[in-house]
Amino acid sequence: RRVHGDLSMDEHRELLQKLLPRVAGLQGIVLMDTQGCTVLQVLGEGVERLPVEASVAGAFTMTIDQCSKLRTGATKSVTTFHDAHIVVQLNLVSLVVTFVGDLTLNVGMVQGLLSPIRDAFEPLRRAVQAAAHND
Repeated sequence: RRVHGDLSMDEHRELLQKLLPRVAGLQGIVLMDTQGCTVLQVLGEGVERLPVEASVAGAFTMTIDQCSKLRTGATKSVTTFHDAHIVVQLNLVSLVVTFVGDLTLNVGMVQGLLSPIRDAFEPLRRAVQAAAHND
């Protein structure tokens, strides 16, 4: 299905799937709305499940809201380091892209992908935001 004449969901999935083997330590990528509903998910080879709950998108949204109170500018992404994995989350305003990796995740490489990912998902972000405003 096309999203406003831009990339289809299959093309978005393929784009994310191609990133997995290019980034050392990356186990999966999840695209969620700000309520935690999964829109798209891709998993690395041999990965059955990611150690991330849907509530992480809501927590990320609250973190972004709190960071905005610091008046240091818009928060584009947040990286968290856990006991067994690293999570990098990209703020797309109405969408959250979550990159999950093991402790060897190349965070710098993920950060370098954030701008192209943001551009690729902009039409989808606008469509989700428009749908949310129509409800």
